[in-house]
Amino acid sequence: TRIGDLAFSGCTKLVSVSVPAVTYFGEQAFRGCTSLTSATIADGVIFIPDYCFAGCTSLKSVAIPSDTLTSFGKHAFDNCITLERLNYTTKDSVEENTAGLFDIPEGVTNIDDFAFSGCAGIKSLIVPKTVIYIGGSAFLTATNLKEVSIADGDAPLMINACAFQELTNLTTVTLNRVKYLGEGAFAKTGIARISLPATIEEIDKGCFQASALEELTFIPSHVKINT
Repeated sequence: TRIGDLAFSGCTKLVSVSVPAVTYFGEQAFRGCTSLTSATIADGVIFIPDYCFAGCTSLKSVAIPSDTLTSFGKHAFDNCITLERLNYTTKDSVEENTAGLFDIPEGVTNIDDFAFSGCAGIKSLIVPKTVIYIGGSAFLTATNLKEVSIADGDAPLMINACAFQELTNLTTVTLNRVKYLGEGAFAKTGIARISLPATIEEIDKGCFQASALEELTFIPSHVKINT
C-alpha cells in the first residue's frame, strides 16, 4: 500500500485517521487537516515524512510505531499546537502514554528540522540512546517544554541550531553523549544549571545566549567554542 504526497492534505473535515503499514508514506500527506484530532500509525512504518501532519492544529494524540520507527521528517508535526500525547503502536495494540510526556521510541535515530516546532503540549521529552541527530529548530517554541532527558550511550549526538530556542519554561536538561551544540540551541531558555559531558567537542555561537544560566559545570579542554 502507498500513500502519495499531499494525498489527504487540506481535508479540513477529517477527524481521525489510521495509517496501515504502508510501503510508501508521502510528504505532506495530512498537512493542514485542521479538524484532525487523532492519528494512529501502524507498526511497520519506518518514518514520519516531511510536513506529514504540519498545521494539524486540532491534533491531540498520535500513536507511532514503538519497534520500527527510525525518523521524524522535517516539519512532521510543525504547529500541532494541541498535540499532547505520543502513544505507541505495537503489532497487536496501542499503548497510551502520559499526556505531556514525549518518550521517543528506542530505534529512532533522527528528529529532523522543525519536527515538533510549536507543539505546546509537550512538557517532558525523553531522547533515547539511539538518536544521533536533533535538527535545527526541532522544538522551537514548544513553549511548555520543561524537561529534556537524553539517555546515555555510545552514539554521539548532534543538536543543531535553535533546536530548543525560546523555551522559557525549560529548566532541566541532561546532556549525555552530546558531541555538538549548534548556534542558539538553548538560547532564551529558563535553564539555570548545565553540566557538559566529556563527549562535547564544539559549542557554536550564541548557544546559551540570553538564557537563565547561573551555573556551568565542566568545559573539556579540547572543546571548540565558536564566536
